[in-house]
Amino acid sequence: MENKLLTIAIPAYKRYDSLSKLLKQIDEQITKDNLSEEIEVLICDDSGPEKNQLEYIAPYLLKKYLRYIDNVENIGIINNILKVIEESSGKYCLSPGDDEELIDNKLIDCINILKNLPDNIAAIIFDDKISEDQLILNCFEAAEKYFWYFGNLGCFIINTDTVKDYFSCNKRNTIWPQTELVFQAAFEKKMDFCIIKNRIIHSPNHRINTRYNSYYLLEGGFLSLIRTALNLEDAELQDAAIKNINSRDNNRLIFLLLHYIFNDIKNDTQKTRITLSECRKKYKIFIFEKSIFWFNFYSIIPKWVYISLLKISHKYDKIEKNIKNIDDKRIKINDNYT
Repeated sequence: MENKLLTIAIPAYKRYDSLSKLLKQIDEQITKDNLSEEIEVLICDDSGPEKNQLEYIAPYLLKKYLRYIDNVENIGIINNILKVIEESSGKYCLSPGDDEELIDNKLIDCINILKNLPDNIAAIIFDDKISEDQLILNCFEAAEKYFWYFGNLGCFIINTDTVKDYFSCNKRNTIWPQTELVFQAAFEKKMDFCIIKNRIIHSPNHRINTRYNSYYLLEGGFLSLIRTALNLEDAELQDAAIKNINSRDNNRLIFLLLHYIFNDIKNDTQKTRITLSECRKKYKIFIFEKSIFWFNFYSIIPKWVYISLLKISHKYDKIEKNIKNIDDKRIKINDNYT
């Protein structure tokens, strides 16, 4: 396939129903705005040998703008995220998750943004909450403000030429490999980040497809990011990233406890306790909110005690609605894939 301006690179794993919906949205916008000469769609399917619902996406596999790569054997989420970026033929790469959705009329926005992008840009970050229409940040400024945000698939576009020499250097030891990849490449090549006031992708299905619990929040949303920051080779860049990770949430202990109460099974809580004990030894100096370590004490208290207190204070119903996992029998992404 000839090189396009943009590759929409989707790391897929078994969720063919939601992937089909995303492909339909992409196809409608490509057709409506005549973008087939500008856009490649790439799927790296990591479902393994069992593809029982592949028929959901079969009509889209015939599209000339689409490439489908079957990994045959499961290579894991970390390797698949990197593979789908590395296999992209476009100058730029947007990588939504297979359960995310494309907002109406946004692909034409993407193409226009990319055609008018300043030189020396390693990546574009979409943030619809900034006051300006566009910001240019250097690597350190972007790490301090957006390091965590950049880990969310679909919130950014990568300049693939910038990162192509860095796949072999990636540590591949966290679930945020794309974050390490881009920040390391941008630092070494002295490239900037462009922040655009816009939003291209949204994630209405994430709580359905992900089993939230204390361990997932601690490991996936915090400690894995700390390790990603420490993978960066420059100490100043590490510091900027770690500052961003720690500034994102000042109530992490409470959040962990609420998921212990509403969502944890015994094994989840045990893994959280073990992980906290280990990170006290390895990462304590990089964790600003030391109260997080009290989880190991407070999680000994039976759940029924907390539930009683929440009901007495008339907070139970509201918190349950916001925190408790949706009861859905489909395979959750963090059950056996992360």
